[in-house]
Amino acid sequence: MAQATDPYAPLWCTRLANATGADRLARALGRPALAPYLFVSALLVLDGVVLSTVTTLYIDRAHPLLTDPFWYAAPVGLWFAVWSIRSLARGHDRLVSTYDFDQQFAAPDVTAESVYDLRTTRLKHVVFGLLLVAHAATYLLLGEWTAVVRMDGTVVGFLKFGFIIPFGYFPVIAEFAGLVLATLVVLPRYVVTKEYRLQFDDPLDTGGLEPVGDLIKRATYIYAVGLLFAIAFEYGSAASSTFDPTASPSTTFHTAEFVVVWAVGVVLVLYATFTLHAYMQRKKLAKIRELDAEIREFGDDDRGFPETDPADPEYPRLEYEYLRLQKVKDTSTFPFTPATEERVVVSAVVPLALELLINVLV
Repeated sequence: MAQATDPYAPLWCTRLANATGADRLARALGRPALAPYLFVSALLVLDGVVLSTVTTLYIDRAHPLLTDPFWYAAPVGLWFAVWSIRSLARGHDRLVSTYDFDQQFAAPDVTAESVYDLRTTRLKHVVFGLLLVAHAATYLLLGEWTAVVRMDGTVVGFLKFGFIIPFGYFPVIAEFAGLVLATLVVLPRYVVTKEYRLQFDDPLDTGGLEPVGDLIKRATYIYAVGLLFAIAFEYGSAASSTFDPTASPSTTFHTAEFVVVWAVGVVLVLYATFTLHAYMQRKKLAKIRELDAEIREFGDDDRGFPETDPADPEYPRLEYEYLRLQKVKDTSTFPFTPATEERVVVSAVVPLALELLINVLV
């Protein structure tokens, strides 16, 4: 069984905290784990307090911290993203400490390092690059930079949209998305392509894949909560008494945008679940056929329940094989317990139902 290392060391949010000195402050407070949260908090204070105050004084407009309480969904969402990144990193670390790679995977190239690679996946680099391209296209090619200058001024606008957002917030968002994708897409394929050997003696009847199922469940919950934060930030102001009721943000575009993001999440969860389900079902049926063939070798006939005298010396072995067969039959073809399956379905449905309800009410 592999020895786990620090699950947080390779994370971008950890490295950014270390690079900006947030780790030293966290250690001085006696809470080293707070370092990435302090880093994000510093960005939020600079963005939402300092720069927004400068803009308020310069342009003479209402401060968002005082006029729109749902603005706070954004910072809470970023803190949640940091927590989610660390939670998923711990989950991948648990895989390393749980599995014996030499015994539980048929493929010869399965190592602890290859599992660690899942949490340092290149997916986050791809997401980060896409965010930068979309950001640049929006503010440079589509002419949104003019609106930024009008709202915040040139200097403040550059600091916010040219520095804090792309190089402060985007790495956190990209790492969040990358780890969710790694958990829901890369990890299930890893289990299948590396030929995980189902553990039919697993007391949870999940074939030994409960740690993988737990990670998928966790990623599903995280995705769902992330959508709830998006709803709060996008639509929350419409419920605020300080918001102009004639300018509701609940547009067809926003609704379509949300539904697409929600649908992508559902597809990812279904992909993860049914990729493992198909693999587990195939391995389970193969094991049942193998045990059935062994059982048919007993007695004087080749029936699945051969006639055998209880006094026969081989009778205890036949009984044992039937117990093995029953245990295999009891093994689920999903990496979750039944109760968890229900919670995963509910967590996938709630964000869309809430979004549709808000569209009706707002």
